[in-house]
This record gives sequence, C-alpha cells and structure tokens, in this order.
Amino acid sequence: MKLLYDIAIKSYGLGIIYSSILGNKKANDWINGRKNCLEKIKEDLNNESPIWIHVSSLGEYIMAKPLISKLLIEFPKKKILLTFFSPSGFNNVKLKNERINKHYLPLDTTSNAKEFINAVNPCIAVFAKYDFWFNYLIELQKANIQTLFFSTNLNSTQLYFKKGWSWQKSILKKISKLLVLNQKVDSFLKKENFENTMVCGDTRFDEVRINKKLDQDIILKYINNRVCLVLGSSWEAEEKILKKALLKLNNIAIIIAPHDVSAKRINSIEKRFRNKTLKLSQLKESNLNRKKLLIVDSIGILSKIYQYSDIAFIGGGFKNKLHNILEPAATNNVILFGCNHSKYIEANELIKINGAIKIASALDLVETINKMSTIEELEPYKKTAFNYVENNKGATEIILKEIVKLISHSTTSASSKI
Repeated sequence: MKLLYDIAIKSYGLGIIYSSILGNKKANDWINGRKNCLEKIKEDLNNESPIWIHVSSLGEYIMAKPLISKLLIEFPKKKILLTFFSPSGFNNVKLKNERINKHYLPLDTTSNAKEFINAVNPCIAVFAKYDFWFNYLIELQKANIQTLFFSTNLNSTQLYFKKGWSWQKSILKKISKLLVLNQKVDSFLKKENFENTMVCGDTRFDEVRINKKLDQDIILKYINNRVCLVLGSSWEAEEKILKKALLKLNNIAIIIAPHDVSAKRINSIEKRFRNKTLKLSQLKESNLNRKKLLIVDSIGILSKIYQYSDIAFIGGGFKNKLHNILEPAATNNVILFGCNHSKYIEANELIKINGAIKIASALDLVETINKMSTIEELEPYKKTAFNYVENNKGATEIILKEIVKLISHSTTSASSKI
C-alpha cells in the first residue's frame, strides 16, 4: 500500500505540471514557488535548527497564527520555518517578523522528504490539523525529531483506519503528540490503541478578538440605529436568498461583503440587485441612501464591520464550505448559515445550543429576521454565540506547553533549545 501512496503523490505532481502547461495560474504558482526551494531555505536558516510549522493553506495558517505569536516570545532566539502546501495560503499571508521564514513545502516524495529534513534539521515539527504527509513523517521519525499535530480531527471513515492501510495508522501512532479537537476524537483514538493523544481544542477561538473600530463613521450613519444584517463572505446562494427576501424585510440595514471582491464579482452583485446598491468605496455624505444595500468592495475590514452588525448570514453554508463563523460570534452577532454544514463542528454545536440558525430559503430568512425585530429579541442569541467562543478559548496555551515539553526532551543539545 505504501507503493500506491507514492504513485498517487507522483501522479498528483504530474497533474500539477499538466495544469500549469494548460495555463492554470494556481498550478504555475505551485511549481514556480518550489523552484530552488531547498537552496532558499538553507540561505534563510543559515544552519540554525528552527521550529518548523507546516500549514496547508490560509485556513490552517489562521489556526497557527496565535501559536506562532506565543512561540516567538517563548523562544526568543529561535527562527520559525513556516511552510505552505497551497499557493492560496502562501500568496495571501504577509509576514513582517524577520524571524519567520515563509516557504513552500516540496512534494511528499521519499527523496524530497530526506533532502528537506536533512537541510532543515528542525528542533520540532508542528503541523496544523491533519495535513499528514507520510514520507515526511517517516523521515522525521527516522531522525528522532519530535512531531506534534494540533486541533486534529480524526474519525473511523478516514482511510487510515481501513483495512490495508495499517502502515499509515502505525506512523500516526508514532507521532510524538496528537493534540485533538475534542473528547470524542480522543476517545475514538484511544479505542484504536493510540497512546499519544490529548485534547487541546481549536486555536481559532483564541484568534478571534475585537478589532479596532473602523475609521469610517459613514457606515454607522448608513446603519442609522437600525438592526443590521451582514452577508459575510457571501456566495451567490446567500445573495439569491436575500434578493427573494428583500420585499418582506423592512427598516433593516443590509451590508453585503462577498468572499470575492473582484470587479467582475461586484458588478454581478450590482446587476442582481438591479443597481439598488452602494459601494463602500464610493459612499459619502452626499450620496448616502439608506434604502440601498451597501456592498463592501475591499478586503480586510469584514471582521471590523461585524462589530456594527447584529445578524451575520455567513457564506458557503450551502456548499459545505462554510466561512468563518467565530469572528461574528465573538462580536455579538446572531449567526445564520445554509443547511449544508455537517463537517463544521462549531456550526453543529452552535445550532444545538441555539447560538446559530440554519437557513434553507428566503422564507426562513424573513421569518428569522422578523422574529428578531428588536435589540431585546436579538440578545439571547448573541449572548449564546459570544459565550460559546469565550468558553472554548485556551487551545493555544495547551499546545504551547506540549511544544515546550517536546523540545526540552528532544535529542538536540541544550544550546539549541534557547
């Protein structure tokens, strides 16, 4: 079965090359970013033994971000090697700290893994979630390098627990520490005879926080003390439902913040709502019209806008690709999303405790908003969602303590640990 894995990895690499030849930009970035990768890493590290943190893409980086901040303080003389698998993460993460070196991770072949581990020689390898690259794990274990996965979610449906794939399961059992998402995962793994597990929770709860207020008072003037609904990171599905519901929504401020803010996408939203919209970039006192919908046509401010809104209808919930619901929950919003959210633990848990509401149609949206026509009626839902975030914080501290333990027990010399 190991042979099949290696064939699949190499086939994946060939598929990327083929896509690049056909002009796929993401595939081009994937290949070009990995050119002379090891030479660049060696130059950056300068023979130092770093803390290696691997994240697959942007979502995993967000999970690792609060941990990275604490590691920089805990190990003031250590460099951090941050590797990405996907261009969508690598290209969108901007780093300012000179102690963090950002690179792509070479494809998980045996030869790449050997060269990478020999060149980097990390004091510890830390992986977000469950980005299991088995040739890298094999080489890390051969070199007796401590490894840790955090906020991991595993279950019986995954390949690692099927017949014929015991070689993968045996490698997972040899990971120094598997810090898992919740007690359910921990109990499952212990039944599978794992002895390296511990519950840590989800670091994303530690990352959400109240941002500085926006400098644009014009948004508050647009809201004008009305109940405010934000379509956060919206897709077409949420926008279509809103369009059908509009005629029955009265005296409510509506802000649309699409997950894609390209000119083409913004133009399509304007056409969908038949030009009954205003773009935030063009909003002024002179053209303020509270009867129109406000479109956020720039990135980086949605988390701040959530501080002004009351209800957040989050995008991706109709495709099982739900966007971040913790940010609006942490800023006192009632959380809404589509019905296809089964793989998102926080969404399922919030629904169970009446901290979120699933929306299947325009009628659902109208009935939900009309039920919450006043601030007093909104408060119980807001409070439940906010408390859920607050009560689940603390994962980063648990992970940090385990990393400190593993580094202190590693086979590296005492001088390399500081």
